[in-house]
Amino acid sequence: RTPGQLYRPAASNEIRGSHEPQSLLSNQDKLFQTQLPSTGMPLQVVNCSSSQYHSLSSLVSVAARNKAMAHNASTEQHDRQPLDVVMYGDSITEHWLGMAFLDTKPELEEDAKAFRKYFTHAGGSELEGIPLGISGDRTQDLLWRVQNGELPRELRAKVFWLLIGTNNIPDGCSPESVLMGILYICKFLYDKTDAQIVLNGILPKGPLKLSKDPVWDQISWINDRLECFASGVDGVSFFNATDIFLTNNKTMINKTTMDDFLHPSPLGSDLWGKAIHDRLLEMI
Repeated sequence: RTPGQLYRPAASNEIRGSHEPQSLLSNQDKLFQTQLPSTGMPLQVVNCSSSQYHSLSSLVSVAARNKAMAHNASTEQHDRQPLDVVMYGDSITEHWLGMAFLDTKPELEEDAKAFRKYFTHAGGSELEGIPLGISGDRTQDLLWRVQNGELPRELRAKVFWLLIGTNNIPDGCSPESVLMGILYICKFLYDKTDAQIVLNGILPKGPLKLSKDPVWDQISWINDRLECFASGVDGVSFFNATDIFLTNNKTMINKTTMDDFLHPSPLGSDLWGKAIHDRLLEMI
């Protein structure tokens, strides 16, 4: 979205699909009352597991780091242009800092170099951005974060780039609840900012052939509906990075770009970073 310009949702006949799901969002909020493709069943949200990934003390520490980054970025923007991009996510996003849950990891330095190359002026890029990720975070965790300090009022960005949801899938959440969790975050960003929002599809993961992997079926289901949703809302777009991480025949994850079957490898980070960089230049 152009800063300061009010965008309206696309007309309902511009949004693909004929099944109107039961929504978790306000019935009075027409923006996110979209029609999603038919799933053959009502959209229901199940209670997800309450498993904890981190100790409270360490969670407070890493959340404080992200708040400080967001605050510092907003302070430095005084009389300057907005950041080109702010990235929100989990460990995949945190790795852009060369860190995993606050700890600097030598094996992640190449990831950090890729971020600096493509998303910082100091690294020679036309773009300037920051990554705000916490390892292990799920949709509900990121929603809390942006509601509690990681989106200060003064933080201005041309694009908010969102990648979240992979940690919900093994946590007992249905694909429907993961989808709606992502849309909740999108809605919050949409309501609070005038920036464009990019929904990065959940990346593939796991060592199995995709055709035999029930996890990939869930990820594909979510990504298809995120893409459909974004196609009908002005100011929101979808980014599919899947092919970067698959073998040439598209049947399995390519270990050269995702060596642990979950996080981009140094090569994967570089290829994905360049793809994001190129998309951002088209947008802004």
